[in-house]
Amino acid sequence: MKHKEDHPVFIETPSKLALLPILKLLQLADSALPVGANAHSWGLETLVQEGLITSASVESFLLDYVLECGRLEGRYCGAGYLLDRSPTTADSWLGRCLSLHRQLSAFKPSREGRVASATLGRRLLTLALNLEDQADLRSLLQNAEQSGVELHYALIFGMVGKLWDCDLTLVIGALLHQMLVGALSACQRLLLLGQTQVSQITWRLKIPLSELAETLTDECLRTASGGDPCAVPSDLHCFAPQIDLAGMRHPWLDARMFIS
Repeated sequence: MKHKEDHPVFIETPSKLALLPILKLLQLADSALPVGANAHSWGLETLVQEGLITSASVESFLLDYVLECGRLEGRYCGAGYLLDRSPTTADSWLGRCLSLHRQLSAFKPSREGRVASATLGRRLLTLALNLEDQADLRSLLQNAEQSGVELHYALIFGMVGKLWDCDLTLVIGALLHQMLVGALSACQRLLLLGQTQVSQITWRLKIPLSELAETLTDECLRTASGGDPCAVPSDLHCFAPQIDLAGMRHPWLDARMFIS
């Protein structure tokens, strides 16, 4: 009796080259990344102390927070990702990069939030240079220090994601997810939120977060196809006065757990 020959079953798996950028992005997006993000609440501490955020309202608040503030941060993250870093455009790249950071500073009326974003951005860039040294990024750090330009976290996040060959949508999505997880972590320390509740909120908000990341990717690529990859829409805005004002009031709280 003849038996069929056994044929090996080949299972397609990601190649090492495809997997490596994802592993790098996981490290970049880790909430435990040593840049000091856990020391900031982005004005949430003030809102909790004033009773404007409660355990019952935190999910709806964070959804609005990510969709509004995340749209601004994600758009600039994409602009940083798409900046032309070729050797022939070195001077132009540096000037346009510093211009983008100045623009993002102008979107942040609260000094506490603006300084926090710049502090984390500088630390992220320094950390990235310690992991993979790049002459143009080191030049950016030096020029920013000399000119007093604030280097913002979202832009640096996008630039590093591009440097590490990560997908644009994944980079923007990782930044948005990091924003959400960081805000939830702050709220967990300020409110009566259990680990299960935090996990449930994070899980439910993944759908609107992913949709926003895909929308922002499309916007960034349309801008790039128009010939100016680092341009941002003229109607781009971030209307979050509650958070901005809370950040401004934060230094005057009687007791604080966070820097901002």
